[in-house]
Amino acid sequence: MHLSELIEGIDYRCRSRRGPEGLVIRGISADSRRIGPAHLFIALSGGASDGHRFIAEALHAGAVAVLVDREDLLGHDQLIADTCILVVDDARLTLGILAARFYGNPAESLTLIGITGTNGKTTVSYLLEHALNQAALKVGVIGTVEYRYRGEDGGLIRYPAPFTTPDPLQLHRILREMVDGGVTHVVMEVSSHALQQQRLGPLDCALAVFTNLSQDHLDYHPSMEEYWSAKALLFERHLHAGAYVVVVLPEDRQSPQAGWAERVLARCRTLPVQLLTCGGDAAQIRLLESHSTLAGSEMVYRGLQGVQRSLSSPLVGRFNMDNLLAALTALTAMGFDEETAGRLLSSAPGAPGRLQRIEMAERPGGQPTVFVDYAHTPDALANVLATLAGVPHRTLYCLVGCGGDRDRSKRPLMGGIAATLSDVTIVTDDNPRSEEPASIRSLVLAGARDSGVPIHDPDWLTRRGEAGKGCVEIGDRHAAIELAVAVAGPGDIVLIAGKGHERYQITAAGKRFFDDCLVASEAGMLWDTATLAAAVDGRLVRDVDRPSRRFSTISTDSRTIGGQDVFVALSGETHDGHEYLIQAVTNGAGCLVVADARRASGLPAACIEVADTLTALGDLANWRRKAVQRLHNPVVVGLTGSCGKTTVKEMTAAIFSCRWPDRVDRPPGRVLKTKGNFNNLVGLPLSLLPLTTRHRAAVLEMGMNRPGEIARLTEIADPDIACITNIHGAHLEGLGSIDGVARAKGELFDTVDRRAVLIVNLDDERVIACARRHDRVTVGFSVQPGRRPVDALVWAADSVADGAGLLTFRLHVGKQQARLTIRAPGLHNAANACAAAAIAHAAGIDLACIVAGLESFRSGANRMQAVQTHGGIQILNDSYNANPASMSSALETLARLASARRAALLGDMLELGADAPGLHEAVGLQAARLGINYLGLVGGFAEDMKRGALAGGMHDEDIVVLQSRERAVDWLSELVHSARLQTGDWVLVKASRGIALDTVVEAFVDRCQQDNP
Repeated sequence: MHLSELIEGIDYRCRSRRGPEGLVIRGISADSRRIGPAHLFIALSGGASDGHRFIAEALHAGAVAVLVDREDLLGHDQLIADTCILVVDDARLTLGILAARFYGNPAESLTLIGITGTNGKTTVSYLLEHALNQAALKVGVIGTVEYRYRGEDGGLIRYPAPFTTPDPLQLHRILREMVDGGVTHVVMEVSSHALQQQRLGPLDCALAVFTNLSQDHLDYHPSMEEYWSAKALLFERHLHAGAYVVVVLPEDRQSPQAGWAERVLARCRTLPVQLLTCGGDAAQIRLLESHSTLAGSEMVYRGLQGVQRSLSSPLVGRFNMDNLLAALTALTAMGFDEETAGRLLSSAPGAPGRLQRIEMAERPGGQPTVFVDYAHTPDALANVLATLAGVPHRTLYCLVGCGGDRDRSKRPLMGGIAATLSDVTIVTDDNPRSEEPASIRSLVLAGARDSGVPIHDPDWLTRRGEAGKGCVEIGDRHAAIELAVAVAGPGDIVLIAGKGHERYQITAAGKRFFDDCLVASEAGMLWDTATLAAAVDGRLVRDVDRPSRRFSTISTDSRTIGGQDVFVALSGETHDGHEYLIQAVTNGAGCLVVADARRASGLPAACIEVADTLTALGDLANWRRKAVQRLHNPVVVGLTGSCGKTTVKEMTAAIFSCRWPDRVDRPPGRVLKTKGNFNNLVGLPLSLLPLTTRHRAAVLEMGMNRPGEIARLTEIADPDIACITNIHGAHLEGLGSIDGVARAKGELFDTVDRRAVLIVNLDDERVIACARRHDRVTVGFSVQPGRRPVDALVWAADSVADGAGLLTFRLHVGKQQARLTIRAPGLHNAANACAAAAIAHAAGIDLACIVAGLESFRSGANRMQAVQTHGGIQILNDSYNANPASMSSALETLARLASARRAALLGDMLELGADAPGLHEAVGLQAARLGINYLGLVGGFAEDMKRGALAGGMHDEDIVVLQSRERAVDWLSELVHSARLQTGDWVLVKASRGIALDTVVEAFVDRCQQDNP
């Protein structure tokens, strides 16, 4: 856009030799850090920093023109003299005009609805959005929680909201996106800051709503009068002629809020607008009566024509009746009849963090009712507490705090209101920002004390019983929420006030993720003895010392147990956890799950007796799985197979982590996965037990040695997606034959719920046979070159494994395809990637995210892990485990790697039964036929592998049977010292985990570092 066109009609003067003629502007910014080539830089005065100080920085970044309103702050260097410098009277006002023009004046194509007021803006915006969407209109929202709209494809497009009302450039950019996406109506919360800072620019609304005015933001506005004056700018400067203004009149006509509402009415009567009022007795749409329970509200109102109507809503509280009436009146102004408007609003859920009820996990004894609300002003807190106090309850708890670097005068007011209207007040931190948190809390506590409520130590909460009013101080907000939920019981109400929808906490150390709703939900999932006993169908032999005691972790290791842990005493062939009960209690265990309660006699911990502790461990994990499923329903993946299940698990987790990444506005670690080899009847429950409502997905590996184990693991995990990677000869010692392996692996498909999606390897006939036994939704994958099964939804083509350990292939998912490269050596990893892609597709993840996740994958420790030593020897460390199929794949991968010479250090493949000698001999034969130069062999079947290698043509002097792992390190070192292995050559190290060849890799790498410091 030409600069002369952009500034047409704006009164300016040129401060430099260069004028605006002929300059093309490709971007505008008031932030010098965001300036690029051919940009216009707007230097804004005031605020935390003055933009005039950054003019030189903007010019160096590529700005071709600068607009200022403080000519006296300009420098005199040559760069500024040669640049187009435009001087205006008000740069902020001009920025709004230029932003609208630069983005093509998008607001001219929209119906704008502006909402202002101290409280209720967000709720009214959500109500209007819901109603207009129900009426099949395309709606966008700009507000405190986020900026959002639905694109042409129906998908929700969301932007985080750093401010209730964004700066002019972001505002008009989003409005342009909305128009281009087909949006016709925009509901916008308008803050006093935005109005005073002229962020709206030339925007005019067709409808404005005034909710109320009460004390807030007096750290920014010097007085309530100036706060009011800023709010009034919406009506004075940003309304179309003939626009509607909706004003909410308070129930109490003598209240300060009523006075501010009357001033809005008086101001608007001098303007060419149409007025509508709602709420109190003097309103045109008048509330006659209302009744609220914890489940919702019923209200009766008299409409514009005097007709009496009723409205049901899931929203709770008298203040929400005002919000509903404001939305209903606004819809009436837009042309909806009152009956239709009421019907559209009756199902509206309201806004997140506005008296939002937190769904809690079920407990045998019941749970308190927990609400999260954004109430951070005295008026809002009083309204919310009065609402909750008016519904049936036992004890009303209120967590309250105040933000730092904000209006200090409201802190004692907030403390006094909380202490007066609730039974138990917990003063905690909000967003302390740069202030000392304790000093903020002290002012809140002063208000509580002045109200006549006694201040107690936090332990009072656990011993107060049913009666007694009081206040405690707990600075840590997380701990405060956890304790409040723990001490409250069924029939109690817990209000967590102040932060509402916010997903952060700001302290002097910076901004960190924090979500009141999530913390409350997770607090409700902590274990108590009644829930533990119910989950395991056990007998509570001895209870805790106090009913509010909660436990966070289930542990089977007495050495690492903590003070909030439950110890499950497992008994096995070589150990008995009951022998470690004293150690567990000494280290802090608060509850013991045992098979024989007599062995826990006299120990100072709760005790639950069960028939079998291993079964109990699985039952606890299944209880947690079901509890989270009822609340949140994350995607749970269960996968097994003879080869590749760990790699597929890691690849799937990488894709899921791309779909649900760690972000500052989201909880960390939203993808849960099996760690290490925790995939058996002990490991899988321990992997699943950390599942909470923060998780969006869990990827669980299932291993087994005996029939029935996969079935039990499947019962515990109850996966939504089940994958069998492949079926080969492994664990033959316990399963007898390959058919026995197939039956054992097939237990996954046999046992999953009918809702589960089956992921089927179409290149494996045994996996296909397992799937054919069931009428389920399936997603098939294949990597067979040139003969892809017709029913494969996911397949790989054109796979190339290069000599550097990279694998490139074309991934097809349905009708889409993409070429990608992954850091996983070996063609067999194409099958692993396809399995992971099929799982992700079943979870609803798109191809772009699948590709990004696979390309971010890195091999785990000891799993085809490329390690380079000092001196340049390349090690392919695959010592995690081995069976005939994985050994064959690893040897083929080694043979394809770019290397002058190749060596393999191989150990036993365990649990192969009577076929073990022949299967090991086949490994040696394959190594010889692939041209492996040197072969080191460890374990009881080393001679069998040597026999096979000799039969394949290897020379006897190139094969060494090693008697120990230490000797294996020496053998590798001798290959290097004799120059038989040189820089760039590859060594494969592979065996079953029990052979522990990973220790050889570590020792050899250390020795190479000593030899090549």
